[in-house]
Amino acid sequence: MSRPLVLALALAPGLLAPACAHLPELYELPEAPTAAGLQQRCHEVGPAAAFRAVHAIEARLPLGQASAMLGVSAADPLRGRLRAALVSAEGLTLFEGLRGDGGRIRVLRAVPPLDGPDFGPMLLDDVALLLLAPRGPTLRMGRMRSGEGVCRAPVRSAVWPGGVLDVLPEATDGGAALRLYDGDESLRREVHLSGRTPAGLYQRMRLEAFGPGGYSLELTLLESEPMDPDDPLFEANEPPEERP
Repeated sequence: MSRPLVLALALAPGLLAPACAHLPELYELPEAPTAAGLQQRCHEVGPAAAFRAVHAIEARLPLGQASAMLGVSAADPLRGRLRAALVSAEGLTLFEGLRGDGGRIRVLRAVPPLDGPDFGPMLLDDVALLLLAPRGPTLRMGRMRSGEGVCRAPVRSAVWPGGVLDVLPEATDGGAALRLYDGDESLRREVHLSGRTPAGLYQRMRLEAFGPGGYSLELTLLESEPMDPDDPLFEANEPPEERP
């Protein structure tokens, strides 16, 4: 990945401005069994067990550049833990970090200019949105005006304090969708998931980040395997840089 592309990726979090779309109104579900079934389907979005995965990533960045990278990750959805690395096409580890069960960030490696204070938390929050199934308490269940069922849950993130996440387990495109809104109820992230595997991972994932510095990530699953949730890979093997 060329240095201009690395610079554009590093600047993207700081360029984000208020998004246009806002948190939509939810309408009541017709009956209690419908609500119970919807909650179950929402909890089935994403894997339940710990896993390792490798994804091919195609990034489209704020100034129109496109880049191919690899994402190498280990995730423990039940505890909300994540270790992720961003690797260039040449094999250079550009970034590696941990996200703990309390949402705390530990940056293990960051190549300039990806070592800025906002980049690590933003990237790991995006990866968590893609790979960690939403398992927190549900604020409300309802349906969109279009009829799609929605589970609305609080976001545990220092990046988006006061934010909420809408989980649409049966989106109109046949897959699942996630929409993250900030504390001002503006849409910040939208994720489309398709090609669910027996393990609960998705063959294809697309993340859209909104605002003038908006970018998109297309992820294709290359390989995955189950792992022990107590694997020491989830712990830093060197003094980390901790960020709330």
